[in-house]
Amino acid sequence: RDSYNSGDHFNRLLWDMSGNNFGVGLPPAEKNAEKYDMIRPLLANRASLAPDANLIRRTSEAFQELLRVRRSSPLFRLRTQEDVQARMFFDA
Repeated sequence: RDSYNSGDHFNRLLWDMSGNNFGVGLPPAEKNAEKYDMIRPLLANRASLAPDANLIRRTSEAFQELLRVRRSSPLFRLRTQEDVQARMFFDA
């Protein structure tokens, strides 16, 4: 959970989609230590958890399709600063 500040050890990205670092170790203790007893056995069999190159490729293709849908119509995005500001508000 929450690997944002964990660096490349956890967030490594292989641009050739041959694999990734999923399940390379215990996540940061700050938000995860209470679940270490559950996580350790799962990480012992990392191969069963880590996505293979085919799954990574298929996921990338699905995401690319979502981007194509988004680009297909202005209804899926806000085009101007005014569009954004008209829909933005802050709770006081």
